[in-house]
Amino acid sequence: MAGRDLHWLTITEASKLLQSRQVSATEILEDTLEWVKKTDPVTRNFAYLAEKEAREEAGRADEEIGRGDYRGALHGVPYTVKALISVAGAPMAWNSKVYADWAPKKDADGGKKNA
Repeated sequence: MAGRDLHWLTITEASKLLQSRQVSATEILEDTLEWVKKTDPVTRNFAYLAEKEAREEAGRADEEIGRGDYRGALHGVPYTVKALISVAGAPMAWNSKVYADWAPKKDADGGKKNA
């Protein structure tokens, strides 16, 4: 996939390439991170990049897909989470100085109540 902008792949395109192992989750992620780092100084879309965690997840997806454990269209596809959704340990400042150093202790539960 040399020379191709992997960060522009649709989910359908990426999932087909991942499932057939024509491209790895790590390759897509690294191209995406490179693009984010290049464009974010202008767009300022990202408050936090969980690079270490993303690389771990991409590596795990590559191992699973390599074993034939492909789990579906999103398996190995990098994604972003809007800073309005709690992710444990990720800064969540809501563009406010009051919350500048705050990070949630647990992930959002989607409003589900425990039964």
